[in-house]
Amino acid sequence: MSTETIENNKTGKQFSLIFFVELWERFGYYGVVSLLVVFLIKQLNFGDTLGINTYSAFFALCYAFVSIGGAIGDKLLGTKRTTLLGAIVLAIGYFLLSFHPQQTIFFALGIIIAGNMLFKANPSSLISKVYSGKGRAKLDGAFTIYYMAINIGSFLSMTICP
Repeated sequence: MSTETIENNKTGKQFSLIFFVELWERFGYYGVVSLLVVFLIKQLNFGDTLGINTYSAFFALCYAFVSIGGAIGDKLLGTKRTTLLGAIVLAIGYFLLSFHPQQTIFFALGIIIAGNMLFKANPSSLISKVYSGKGRAKLDGAFTIYYMAINIGSFLSMTICP
């Protein structure tokens, strides 16, 4: 096997991992977002106002802290470690949603916000690192396929979760 073939296999495996982790992150996020207000109001008996305010705060905070997670990935932990840590924290948050949500809902949502902060900005940075030195066309193609992971995860969650 040539060195180029080995390098392409390694790049393909790295990209596949990033693709599927991103797909499932979006599946989890949009799955929660699509059901959260209904769950808060119908199952936990939050009033309409409290349910919508909780949803709004969750949604806003998920995006408000992304730049902090990007800075942590760039300056402190590195992109790979921050992405991995974010995925683990997200999994813990989603797992906590399944246990006694009356007692853990705000804690679980806070953990999901923290995991989202660490995760969301870093996979795209990893793509750039995996394809550095491979040419602009390969990088552009990788980002096109990467964004398909985002759309597929979103579509699947909106189809399956409700």
